[in-house]
Amino acid sequence: ATSPMTSANPGFIQGYFAKSRLHHISSWKSDLTYFVTRAYINAGANLARPSKEDDENRIIMHIDMDCFFASVAIRDRPHLRSVPVAVAHSFSSEEKYDHNNNSDGVVVGNNSTSELASCNYPARAKGVRNGMYLAAAKSLAPDLIVVPYEFEKYDQCSKTLYRILIDSSDYVQAVSCDEAYADFTFRTRNELKLLDSTKLNTIEKRDEELEKIVKNIANKLRDEIYAATGCTASIGISNNILLARLATKRAKPNGVFMIHKTKATEYLRPLSL
Repeated sequence: ATSPMTSANPGFIQGYFAKSRLHHISSWKSDLTYFVTRAYINAGANLARPSKEDDENRIIMHIDMDCFFASVAIRDRPHLRSVPVAVAHSFSSEEKYDHNNNSDGVVVGNNSTSELASCNYPARAKGVRNGMYLAAAKSLAPDLIVVPYEFEKYDQCSKTLYRILIDSSDYVQAVSCDEAYADFTFRTRNELKLLDSTKLNTIEKRDEELEKIVKNIANKLRDEIYAATGCTASIGISNNILLARLATKRAKPNGVFMIHKTKATEYLRPLSL
């Protein structure tokens, strides 16, 4: 019989597109952009309200799921929450699934050239990183649990994330299955208007109240995402996409961080080009 792993097999192309991480990654952004667009069309033109770059107190959030593929795997295998876990695809001839002794898809063998697509924080604490070869990862973490891709679950979780963002924010920009930008400018502006004017009588007080409102919105958003998906998200906040993404690095894991536009220089200055 022809091996399903060779192009001579009639089902090779279909199997490739069904199991290829690169194929899914390349198609997710366009699929999610269409998903967002259709949601706005179906809901009416007033739902989408993107701000302008020069809008006062513009608020952009970068929502990034933590260790997405690994988090989805652990969500359905909670007993693995505190152990090193990674997600990968193919395995060497010396490797196999131990179906008799473990239902988690544990990989046996250390010589694989498979790349890790995602790993959780206990794995990262041992030096394991996304994109690392499995053999190298297991030399750092011999107890590493490796589970296969579960693309249907990722897609369901991703769509749930995007539905929450569409319903909560002024405008959503799709990035990938596990991250998005959301504009909260008008929502935060409306909440500012409800405050006692004495809390806003100086620029410093206004900025302080704005930050409280924005972080409160972000934390409620994270709670809603976790309740709906079982996975945690980190949120970076600023007045533009670049700074919001930089803020996410400080927010991880499972937190919120805001870079105010007046403090942008101090965050950008140490960065290498």
